[in-house]
Amino acid sequence: MGGLSGPAVFGALIESGERGDILWGYIIGGGLMVLAAAVEIFLGVSAERRPLEEVAVPLSCVPPH
Repeated sequence: MGGLSGPAVFGALIESGERGDILWGYIIGGGLMVLAAAVEIFLGVSAERRPLEEVAVPLSCVPPH
């Protein structure tokens, strides 16, 4: 429900005029953000205050096949 479709879905929820629909939209959106945070905890790379070259090898350094 996020990304490109997020504003359209949120607009449809507001247009419906039902407070419960908007509440469920916020609950689902919040749940997706919690899920994304959990994925980042397990798959994220510690990159704060580090140059990009220390986080990943530049593509120009990869030898050709």
